[in-house]
Amino acid sequence: MTKADSSSWYAPFYRVNYPDFSLSHSWPYGIGISAFITFFVALFLLPPSFAGVQKWIEAFYFGLVTLVFYVLNSIASNYLFTKRVQEGKWRIYHHLLLTLWNFLTISIGNWALIWRVGGVDLSLSGFIQVILLTLLVGSIPIIGATLLRQNIQLRKQLLAAQQMEKPPRHITSTNQQIEIDDGKKIHVFDIHQLLFVEANRNYIEVYLKDQAPKQIRLSMKALGEQWSSQAAVVRCHRAFFIVMAQIKKVDGNAQGFQISLRDSDRLVPVSRTYIPAFKAKYQALSKA
Repeated sequence: MTKADSSSWYAPFYRVNYPDFSLSHSWPYGIGISAFITFFVALFLLPPSFAGVQKWIEAFYFGLVTLVFYVLNSIASNYLFTKRVQEGKWRIYHHLLLTLWNFLTISIGNWALIWRVGGVDLSLSGFIQVILLTLLVGSIPIIGATLLRQNIQLRKQLLAAQQMEKPPRHITSTNQQIEIDDGKKIHVFDIHQLLFVEANRNYIEVYLKDQAPKQIRLSMKALGEQWSSQAAVVRCHRAFFIVMAQIKKVDGNAQGFQISLRDSDRLVPVSRTYIPAFKAKYQALSKA
């Protein structure tokens, strides 16, 4: 048993994690963090000279700085790290490092805000003071909440994965071919040669046994509409479709499931959003 397979407290540091950097996901979490910062600053950090509405207005500025930088960092992360996540190379310590980067950039915003009102001088020592204050306010509760959430989700998904029966290798379909229509050409693939399909910006990449991936200009949404009635494949992530007969093992991680394939070393994620549909088709195939 490897560290990644362990159910001990340190397992989340090694197990693959699949965060969602999309704006729709970052907004709610960013608002929660900014609200915490606003209340903490208003109740514990502002001097007695700030009172009443003025105190909450000043505290709100710090919360707003937190929200703006958190969302901007999420947008940058979506562009820079999504490919790494899709390749299964993301770990919880990456998430913690990204959290510390959030603190650093938020500290810059706080530094500018405090300097504007004359609360700190424009110097390296002043900047260090603001960094330490920002880390003191936010690091312990946020990092602690991150680890706790990861552990809870990890144990939940591990249990759910253990309850899933191993599917048979055969495909419950008489159709041995599957098609992809890109609007200009219909691409036909042998279902027994197909491994999975992965999104790559404006293209999809079709992975086949012992062949280089075939790139087709098509969105995952359009592919999902074409394959909505296909029993042999299932969408398991916003960036992945997988052939059901390729599933060798289903394991759990903090963000959902993780699929090991029969004919590839790639690990394919099943995000929590797609777990219900995946489980339904998986279990139907197992009972066929």
